[in-house]
This record gives sequence, structure tokens and C-alpha cells, in this order.
Amino acid sequence: MSSAAKDLEKLARSTNGGDRVKAVEHLVDQARRGESDDATEAFKLLKLLSSDGKWEVRQALAEKATLLPDSWFWKLIPGLLDDANPFVKKAALRVKRLRSQSAGQKDDEKDERAMDRLASKIEAASSKNPNAFHKAVMTALRDAQGLAINEFAHELKNLLHPLNSQLSHLREDFSDHTLRKHSETLNRIAQRSKRLEDFSESMRFIAEGRKLHFDVIRCGSLVDQVCQAVQDLADEKGVSLIVREPPDVNLRVVIERMARALINIVKNAIEASPDGGRVEFSATLFDEAGEIEFVIRDNGPGIKEEYRRVIFSPFASGKKEQGPHLGMGLYLAYSVVELEHRGAIEVDSDGESWTVFRCRVPLGT
Repeated sequence: MSSAAKDLEKLARSTNGGDRVKAVEHLVDQARRGESDDATEAFKLLKLLSSDGKWEVRQALAEKATLLPDSWFWKLIPGLLDDANPFVKKAALRVKRLRSQSAGQKDDEKDERAMDRLASKIEAASSKNPNAFHKAVMTALRDAQGLAINEFAHELKNLLHPLNSQLSHLREDFSDHTLRKHSETLNRIAQRSKRLEDFSESMRFIAEGRKLHFDVIRCGSLVDQVCQAVQDLADEKGVSLIVREPPDVNLRVVIERMARALINIVKNAIEASPDGGRVEFSATLFDEAGEIEFVIRDNGPGIKEEYRRVIFSPFASGKKEQGPHLGMGLYLAYSVVELEHRGAIEVDSDGESWTVFRCRVPLGT
């Protein structure tokens, strides 16, 4: 720890309230400029000061919190909003409102500039042949939809922060008797909040697909990434994950998105499998077609024909009774494989004892 960091810690732990206010000012200023020698320790000190015994110290932090980075702000502000002192609470409420308005204004300005660019592209394409003009319009509409998705996901995330904070406080403040009495209700609220968080994250994932960066990766490395991501879930359920040796070839894909698509399918297969079941994951090279086919097979209860027809649509989930599932996982997989990588994804099942997903992706190299 540097001497400057030691001095700040000494101020933050001083018995003098004025020193602790100075510590708040220095820590916030350093965080704003990104100059903290040890960001983790700096955050710990601010967390300590957010529950300081003198309300003046807490108020100083509340008033300056709007200068903090997003991740710090949203971790510290819930406690200040719940502060017993009305001056602290009022200051926290004011900076939260300012922070939200500032973020919204920046997003609005950014989106307005983006929409202007889309309009210019359409105008420039209007003098070209009908096919080029149609393509420009369809691309602009897709990008405009992505902007709306980002705005919606941002607003939803802002709503969920205080909800999750209040849930946490309720669990801490309730007596054991009251917690047992209301645990089912709290769990139900938490489940629904988790579903909304998943939805927000899924919408952001879809919107990010407007800007794709393709990289080359060995097929075996991609398979390893998928297996590592789902192994804990398989172990927890006692499901055997059988992985066939992948072909020794390169793929040109958006690595993190293709991995996410395959992870979603393999996770679904594991969740559908009975305890002690098995999931097979393999990759096969089709030289003539220049494609890799990923196959995921499980021995779960199967998927009925009427559900198979809509399985890649948003919100189509046969697992709602098992917990907070939104039915977005396979839709994301479809978006990545078919729309982003020009591949193909399909499902087959006997509706009783097995299901097979097949994902064909061009090698692209």
C-alpha cells in the first residue's frame, strides 16, 4: 500500500468526523479520476464510511456519490437511500435522481445521433437500385430496433437495483419467525426479479449482435469453453457429460457469442436430463459443405411436437414450472447460429425419452 493510500485510510478511520469527511472527498475524487492505487481497498473504505456513526459523514458521501463509477454508485446508494437520517436520505435521493437523468440525457443524445446516421444511410441509398435500397432500409430498421432494446434494458436495470436492495434489507431485518412466515413470498419476488434481470441481459445480448467481430478459434477450444461453463451444473445434477473428440479444424466465428449459443443448448439438455442421466456433445466436420455440425443429445423426457414448432421463439419455455425461466436461451442460440453466422439449427425428439439439437455453422475460414 502506498503512503498516499495509508494516509487516506488513516483519515477514514480517524476519530475526528471532519477527517472522515475529508476522506470521503479524497476517495470519491480519486475514484472519479480513476487514480486509486488500490480500487478494492478504496471501495471498502467508502463502504465503511457509508455506515459511519456521524450522519454528516454519510451525508457528505451521499452528496458526492453521483461522481462515482456506476458499479460503485449502485452498490453504495441503496444503503444511503435507506438511511435513518432524513438529511442523508434526502441527499441520496437527489443524487440518484440526478444520476438517472444524466444517464438518460446522454443515452437520448447518443440515440438521436445514431438515428440521424441511420436516416442518412437510407437517404443515400434511395438513389441506388431497388435491391440495394431495400437492404439499406432493412438494416436501418434492425439497428433502430437495437437502439430501442438497449434503452428498454437500461430502464429495466434501473428499476431492479432498488427492488433487489430492498429484498436484501428485508431478509436482514426480519426476525427468524417473520422470515419463515414470509419466506415463500420473498422467494417468489426474488425469482421474478431474477427473470427480469435475465430478460434485460438477453435483450442487451441481442442488441450487441448488430456489431460483430469474427475471430478464428480451434473447434476443440470452443468445445472446451462450452464444457467448462456447464460442468458444475452437470456435477450438481449427477449428469454425465459425454464429449466426443472434435475435428482438428479452425472456425471463424464471434467466439463469445457462439460459445454462449452452445452453452444455452447444453445447459437446457442437462436441466432436462434426469439425475444420473447423460448428455452427449459432439462436433462433426462436413468437408463438402464447409461446415461444422454440433450435436447435443439428452435422455430427458423429450419435447412434444407442438412445442418443437415454436421452441426457437422468444419466451417459448417448457420449464416455467421448474423456476425462473424466460424461454430466451434457445431464441438467443437461434439468433447467433442462423441470423449472425448464417448457419442452421434444428431440434428432433420422440417426445418421450430423448432430444437432439443440431447446429450447423460454416467454417468461414
